[in-house]
Amino acid sequence: MQAKIASQLLVLLMACLGIAQASAEEIAVDKLPKAIVDRIHTRFPKTEITGAQVQSRGGGNQYVIEMKGPDGPFRVTFFPWGVSQIGYDGKYVPGHLSFPVEQKFPKAEILYVTEGSDAGVQSEATVYLRHAKQNIIVNLGFGGGTGGIFSEYHQIAESDLPQKVIAAAHSKYPKASVRWAESLSTVPGVINSYEIWLTTRDNKTISMSIASEGEILSHGESEPPPEEKIFNAKNSDGDKKD
Repeated sequence: MQAKIASQLLVLLMACLGIAQASAEEIAVDKLPKAIVDRIHTRFPKTEITGAQVQSRGGGNQYVIEMKGPDGPFRVTFFPWGVSQIGYDGKYVPGHLSFPVEQKFPKAEILYVTEGSDAGVQSEATVYLRHAKQNIIVNLGFGGGTGGIFSEYHQIAESDLPQKVIAAAHSKYPKASVRWAESLSTVPGVINSYEIWLTTRDNKTISMSIASEGEILSHGESEPPPEEKIFNAKNSDGDKKD
């Protein structure tokens, strides 16, 4: 399946959003591991730690650190496998992340952003936005320090999915209903594939990647799409107004 819905990336985003964190516990700031505190102060020297949670995951501890910086609050997630990720609510997104998006989607409402731990050098970011009453996910790359869009996902209604795509999904899961669907484009104006989440009769979630002509590229049991929570949590009516 396309990289965006690979299982590890879903875990990263879900952790940043606080999805499926039932076993997470609050931890006092002075009880955080020194190595994590040192990393935070090195990377974000003018910030304050305002809260933290810890959760057991993958044989180690995952920490979600709530931060307050000069431009507003954000959170940093440290995963047991050594990766960290930054999450920004829409109104506190740094300019290097919002600028490439606003150039292509003027007046877009940015809802949420995640950024890799390499910030600014060969790193990537994912921007969740609403533009012209459409939900869009934009992936940015920062090779050489210059941000640019390298892929887009546009939410699409089930009724707008090509018949060959619907037929392919139902050929594999005949009793399932479409929960969420997106079109993926890596070239402007060209749809590479459709990413679909289904709900089966026994209430399992299935994700599928299907080419425009109906070829099933991948499928399998999955977490619900994390972007569903982002977009549904906002009560915006579309674009920003002048």
